[in-house]
Amino acid sequence: MMDCLIFNHHSLPFDQQASANNALPGFLKTCIQAKNAGLATILVDKSVDQNWFRVELYDGFFFQDWYRIQQTTNSKEELRAFRSIATKQPFFSSLDIADGADLFEVTYEENSYSAVTAAAWHSSPLVGFETRKPWLTSPIRVNINKLNPETCEEIEETAEIPNYYNNTVFVQDLTRIISDREFLLLSGKDVLASAEKHYLQIEFCGKAKQQLGKWSAGTTLLDQIKRSLLELNYFAEKWKSGNYSFYSSENLRESGMPYRVSSESSSVRDNPTLRKLREFYLPSGIRCFFEEHVKLSNGFRIHFYPNDDNKKIYVGYIGPHLKLR
Repeated sequence: MMDCLIFNHHSLPFDQQASANNALPGFLKTCIQAKNAGLATILVDKSVDQNWFRVELYDGFFFQDWYRIQQTTNSKEELRAFRSIATKQPFFSSLDIADGADLFEVTYEENSYSAVTAAAWHSSPLVGFETRKPWLTSPIRVNINKLNPETCEEIEETAEIPNYYNNTVFVQDLTRIISDREFLLLSGKDVLASAEKHYLQIEFCGKAKQQLGKWSAGTTLLDQIKRSLLELNYFAEKWKSGNYSFYSSENLRESGMPYRVSSESSSVRDNPTLRKLREFYLPSGIRCFFEEHVKLSNGFRIHFYPNDDNKKIYVGYIGPHLKLR
């Protein structure tokens, strides 16, 4: 699970303005509770609204109209709650598209919905309103079609996405959300704690320790990270023993790395600003360019530096795709 919710605009509009007014307090309560539980941001489809206020709740009645009414009635608590909601557009960044989001197809009850696709891509819950079918159940079961980036073969799978269509449904799931996030934090710390046992040829530096120690981006990605670290360590062992005379992405893949690996492009390498984002200090205090990276799901990357002198792998960054422009 990522640290965000996906706004399900497909559940709107309401049939009556009164229904929208009655539902807003519960919706705001869910957003605040989710924020306190670590789901701090709501992704909103920019094709529906550019600034959140223009989301249509009822025919001709928008969030901005509701907000104006609350101002006239001096509803300070509701206004404060609404202003505290952090929203972000679009559903898919240019980096998500580069990583295959445009080839990621999701259907729910044989229909395609942009919010459902975003929820599946980001491994995040939906948040919306209790209006009509098919949005009155949680979790919703979806079918996913995607391409294997290595073989270009089509992969079909199913997934269940939490759908918080009212506050009662969210509260029923709140214990699990907190438990899952606490587990991820422990799991990220466990990776660090087990480094001396499982990753003898790897050293964490830069931002990697902090990122693992505060990990909250889901078990799927964490599993990919652990597998990547094992393969990096395995390659470094063979490199040190002479099975490989030098590091290359081809040698790493041949050694068993199941995910895509590459160096940065010249547009990043030759741009001082972009290059600096990928520079981290080794334990010795030397600043190096960590241009080698493993490409994981949803645009996540592991940036590492293969040291020719001691045949060790230094991992400096584990997180979302760094800027490309």
